[in-house]
Amino acid sequence: MMNCTNPILSNPKGKLVIERFILLGCFSICVVAILLSCRVSESKPLQVQRIALPTPSIQVATEIDGVLHKRKAVHWTVTETSRPCEARSLIFPTKGIGYVSDNRNRLFKTINGGKSWTRVGIAIPDGAEISNISFVSPEQGWVSLISSPSEEERSHKQLDRYPPLNPWLWQTKDGGTSWQRVITEHPMIIREIQFVTEQEGWAWGTRIYHTRDQGQHWEDILDGLCRLAPHQYLDDCPFYSVLGEVNGQAVVLTNDLLVGGVGITDDVGKNWQLRSILKLNPFGYTEPVKIKRGTNQSLWFVTSTDSKEGMGGQLIHIGQDNSVHNYRFGVVITDAIFLPGNQILASGYHSPTNRIEDFEKRIGIILNSLDGGVNWDFVYNNKKVKSINVLQVTTENEVWAIGEKGLILKLVQNKPERNS
Repeated sequence: MMNCTNPILSNPKGKLVIERFILLGCFSICVVAILLSCRVSESKPLQVQRIALPTPSIQVATEIDGVLHKRKAVHWTVTETSRPCEARSLIFPTKGIGYVSDNRNRLFKTINGGKSWTRVGIAIPDGAEISNISFVSPEQGWVSLISSPSEEERSHKQLDRYPPLNPWLWQTKDGGTSWQRVITEHPMIIREIQFVTEQEGWAWGTRIYHTRDQGQHWEDILDGLCRLAPHQYLDDCPFYSVLGEVNGQAVVLTNDLLVGGVGITDDVGKNWQLRSILKLNPFGYTEPVKIKRGTNQSLWFVTSTDSKEGMGGQLIHIGQDNSVHNYRFGVVITDAIFLPGNQILASGYHSPTNRIEDFEKRIGIILNSLDGGVNWDFVYNNKKVKSINVLQVTTENEVWAIGEKGLILKLVQNKPERNS
């Protein structure tokens, strides 16, 4: 009979050699695995630094098509006030007393609810223009400046190409009778300014700044926010808009064209929490997205498009439970305010064909919803005005609006009848 026993395995020394060989192989495999795991773990921080994908996934929004009715919202009375200028910014720190700036670097004041306007003396240097105004009382306010852009920069909104300014901030404590220039440590490019108290304010353009001493000193808080940006590579940190709050709280919407990350801070920008990621308008936007505070601590985002694909607007709502509702319209929404009882006022424009080719045929409008954004009635509709651009509320029954060609409107509310 043939012997099938392996002579190496039958030899005790042969067994020992094979066992040692197997142990050495297992040890080698373990060493290689450990080294590979170390290399992977070492590479993770680099990956996190380069790819700033937020922890929450993109919020799944409930899509709602707003219904625009042809009926008129009769509980709002609209009055056209005098036109002192081609109005650009408007603010009423209290009922009856307001300020408006124009595109010729002039500032006007009313003390009788817009019946008449008086020019406020403020010397704007050559090569600069007023970008925004902010008043926390009839006496105390600020005016921010930005370099006068070329026509190309203005048409393409290339804010990062504007030369930075210093001084860029003027302050008054006596209702515009006298002004003090605020010299900051570094020149800045500022598009918007928002003071929430007499001491605390926010300013933003290409960066985001915060102050707690009436604007004498500003802290750049953008770097901490950049870690929340929902785009893949952080070569820069684009953002849409800022909603300043009191005592260091703020809400910022970062962006990468198609998505927006909603960042919230309560320690003056040192640390940011990512609350939501939103799908924004897939065709771009007409103006920087505006962030508005709704009732019950909810957030609203106003965005629109007027691209070749069509014209339309969106109101995106984030509730306290982080639920997202996206109200879509066949009109462009430039601004909105949110009043008690689920009432919304929205301004903007529409065109008969809803195409960008008919942009010059657009009609300025103000809309009203009494059910939180589903059904809408016309408050104002004017073919002679191409757009209504800004809404500003003094009380829940009094709202101001500015449009093209220097139009200034006062809206007064009677008791509304709810839509059935």
